[in-house]
Amino acid sequence: MPERFVRIASRAAISTGPIAALVWLLLIYIGHPTPTGGAPGNGGGIDAINWWILIFSSAVPLGLAAAWHISFGKLLKHGKNTCPGV
Repeated sequence: MPERFVRIASRAAISTGPIAALVWLLLIYIGHPTPTGGAPGNGGGIDAINWWILIFSSAVPLGLAAAWHISFGKLLKHGKNTCPGV
C-alpha cells in the first residue's frame, strides 16, 4: 500500500471516534422522550426507562467500534511494520 494511502487511512480511522460520538449524541437527542410520549395526541412513543436503555445499549457497540478504529488508526500512523497485513 502506498504511503500516502496509509496516512489517509490513518486519519480516517482516527476520525471515526468523534464521528461515532456525534452519531450517538444525535441518536439520543432524536430518541428523547416527549411529554406526551410521542406525537401530540398520539399517546404512544418511547418513555424515560426505554430511553435510558437506548443510551446504554447503544453506547457499548458504538464505543467499542470507535475504540477499535482509533487503535487501528494509531497502528497505521506508526508505520507498516507495526500493523500486520498492511
